Amino acid sequence: TMRQSPALASLFALSLTALFSASALADSVGSAGKVISVKINASLSDSYKTFHGSVKIRAPGKRGSTSEYKWGGTACPAKDLTDHQVELLVQAFHERKSTHVVPHTKNGQGGAKCLVGFELRRPSGKSPS
Repeated sequence: TMRQSPALASLFALSLTALFSASALADSVGSAGKVISVKINASLSDSYKTFHGSVKIRAPGKRGSTSEYKWGGTACPAKDLTDHQVELLVQAFHERKSTHVVPHTKNGQGGAKCLVGFELRRPSGKSPS
């Protein structure tokens, strides 16, 4: 009926708004690469308030770009990693020749890329040991 059409149109518009809002908040997936450094700021560090830790990941290739991803602190509020997740990043650093990390991020304060998850995988062309 005619009365249902405006209500249906409003519901449809509201659904689209929710869909686009949710996709705007979705994690970004970065390029796979090897961990070249892991930085941990202890609670007594001057940098701890700004961010609790960071990882640098270099994309494959001789001229692969390096990106830094942070967690915690004012740069990445409510985006902290667990101790176990940090241990996995340290392990990926030690095994960087056989392990690539695919970062999952959200935008943080001051342009920071906040690490909110990651995937560990073998580099392309590497066979399991």
